Order: sequence, then C-alpha cells, then structure tokens
Amino acid sequence: PTSKPTFAPIVPQPSPFPTSKPTFAPIVEPSFAPSSSPTSNPTQSCRDDPTFRRNNVEMKSCNWIGETEKRRSQNCSIQNVIDNCPQACRLCCDDDEDFRLEIKGGDFIQCEWISQKKARQKKYCGKKVNKKAAENAGALITNKCGESCGRCAAPSSMPSQGEYPSGSPSDSGKPSVAPTGKPSIS
Repeated sequence: PTSKPTFAPIVPQPSPFPTSKPTFAPIVEPSFAPSSSPTSNPTQSCRDDPTFRRNNVEMKSCNWIGETEKRRSQNCSIQNVIDNCPQACRLCCDDDEDFRLEIKGGDFIQCEWISQKKARQKKYCGKKVNKKAAENAGALITNKCGESCGRCAAPSSMPSQGEYPSGSPSDSGKPSVAPTGKPSIS
C-alpha cells in the first residue's frame, strides 16, 4: 500500500457549497492482505504474440487480424485476441523495438528511421510487410510503428480535422449538453 493517494483530485477547487453529510475518514489499513503467489496474468506487453492464431486457424495471425479495419472490428472485441494482439488491435501506440523492416538494398530499419522524414512516413506507414519469409509478413507497418507513423497523436482539446473535412457540420438531432458560449444562429 502507498502512503499517499494514487490519483490527484479530479476537481482542482473545492465546491462552492458544503455537503449535507460528512465525508468518510480515510482508511489507514489495507482492505486485504497481499496474495501469497503472483497473479496469473502478468502486466501485458504491448507486443503481438507471433504464435497466436484465432480459433487455431493458421492464416488468422495477429498480422492478419490487424491488416484491415473490418478484421479489427470483427476480432478485436474478443478477449483472447485483445490479450494476444494488442498491436494489431491498435491498443497501444508505442513502436515495437524488435520490429525490423527490410528495405531496398537489403538493409533493415527500425520504426524510428521511418519517423525521421515525412516522405518515409508517407511511403511506409500505409503499407504492409510483403516478404513471405519475414517474421512480420502481412503486418501493417503502422501497427508495428504506431508512434513513428503518427497513428497515436497526443490528445487535443480541439476537435480533430481530417485531411478532408466534410462540407457541413454534422447534426445528431439532439441539443448539446453544455452551452457553447455563443448563441446559435437560426
């Protein structure tokens, strides 16, 4: 157990109104004793298991699952796929330090090399590893090099704008929950 709270308060300032009931005093002692053996599931690595096959079907590897949006949407909600294919399911954004891509001339490069130039990102990030004998054959490079390909940009407080924004705003038919600060124009 830690001597300090794990999380910072969610609200930076006290509320303007007192509560009607008192808050509970913090518990000093832990609620349970530590286990005598380690947990069955160690901290998950953000690497695909190269031996995993969905339903034991040889072609349905993590690389196969991660190859298309349709396959990801059909498979990445299944727990054993999530556990074995976090890169293919795009659950993590870091670069796979073990990933090597053979480029023209027989050189092997890592994800960081791709990130060094926009032209490299454009050339490689949308492609898959084609070498049949390669360990990562069929893998989308963006799944192995999430950070270097810019797939997982830092969150922003502004709405994202795609390369091709739509011509008009979307309308959900429901009013917004919070006021925008500017009146609507009818």
